Amino acid sequence: MKNQGKLDTSQELFVQRWMNGVRLVRPDHFYRSRASEVGQVLPAISVSNLFSMPINAFFLNQQSIMLNVSEKTANLCGFEKRKDAIGTGVLNLLKKESAQSIIAHDHQVLKHRSIVLKEQHIVRLDDFQRRGVEIKFPLFSEADTLIGILGFTALPDNMYESFNFLMSSGFLTPTSFVETQLNNYLFQVSAKINPQEINALIVKLSEKYGQPISKREVECLFYLMRGKSARETGIALHLSQRTVEIYLDRLKDKLNCRKKSELIEKALDC
Repeated sequence: MKNQGKLDTSQELFVQRWMNGVRLVRPDHFYRSRASEVGQVLPAISVSNLFSMPINAFFLNQQSIMLNVSEKTANLCGFEKRKDAIGTGVLNLLKKESAQSIIAHDHQVLKHRSIVLKEQHIVRLDDFQRRGVEIKFPLFSEADTLIGILGFTALPDNMYESFNFLMSSGFLTPTSFVETQLNNYLFQVSAKINPQEINALIVKLSEKYGQPISKREVECLFYLMRGKSARETGIALHLSQRTVEIYLDRLKDKLNCRKKSELIEKALDC
């Protein structure tokens, strides 16, 4: 049964970086608080503008019920419209193991009242699967009461854009613990290429799609699956960014894909 709770996440409210998380502020209070700050302007964005950004954003109450979501997030959850997703709990949306992992993540955020980053492999009740990084902030009221969670899902095909938005907007700062984790995840090549793994994927893709797949194409795919941009992949493989894109475009043609996310899905299915 859907339970939307009482948390107000109206489009006109502002989300402002606050303590170890974020808070929701009414527009008139936000501008007044900014004017009273001395030498400091806290990062903030309206809920409406937040939902228009190239990132999956959502608000949860303390029972992991979706109280507001962006259109992108609603679609990711299997809904055609935002309004259909609102009020849905993870237990009504995901397989048991995935739901338990999400709830455990939420409990960690609420217990420690701090930002928590976690890689997730999620399986919906309809068996649709996705991999990504969940970045969750404790959500406070203007009275500094903990009222829920603001979450973001960074998927492999928009990992760079998602992290870049969170950092450029000031929600993740150079002094935060999660910033270090993000840097480790995104900007450093954390895993060396395993030749056996590459060769095995070449064989599986070639046999399944009846196309000759090259080692370079799969190496570029390897880093794409780990959230690396073409620029970062090029640095790791000593190639130009353009060359990486060419290899990935060739692979999309061979596997009949239009998007990089489809490449990842097909690789995971092998």
